[in-house]
Amino acid sequence: MTTVLMVESERLVREFVADRLEQAGYDVIACPGPAAPNYTCIGTRGDRCPLEVAADVVVLDAELPGEEVIDAASGLDLLSYYTASGKPVVTLRAGSDVLRLFAGERILPLRWPPATNALIQAIEETVSVPPTGA
Repeated sequence: MTTVLMVESERLVREFVADRLEQAGYDVIACPGPAAPNYTCIGTRGDRCPLEVAADVVVLDAELPGEEVIDAASGLDLLSYYTASGKPVVTLRAGSDVLRLFAGERILPLRWPPATNALIQAIEETVSVPPTGA
C-alpha cells in the first residue's frame, strides 16, 4: 500500500482530501504543515521529519500561511526539503517560477482545486518514476 503524506494547512481541505485518498486505497498521513506562531517545521530546521520518512509520496499545498513571518518555513522550503529527501512530490498551488527551480525533480504540479481522479493519477505517476540516478 502506498503511503501519502498530505501537507495542507486548511483542516477541512486536508480532511476531505485524506478521506478521498483513503477511499482510493492509500494510507494517508495528514499534516497541517508549519503552524502559528512561528511557522517552523522540523524538516526545515535540519532534522529528519518522521512523517516524511514514513511516506512514499508527498502531496504538498505550496501556498502556506506565515510566509511573511521571519524564519518561517515557506512552501519553497518544504519543497526543497522533500525533493532533497528523494520523495516524489505532487504540488498544489505552486507557481511556475517555483517549479522552474525544481526542473528534473520528481514533482508533478496540479491545478487548484484538484479533482480526486487527477490527484490519484498524479500520485501514481510520481511514484512510478524512478529516483534520479536509479
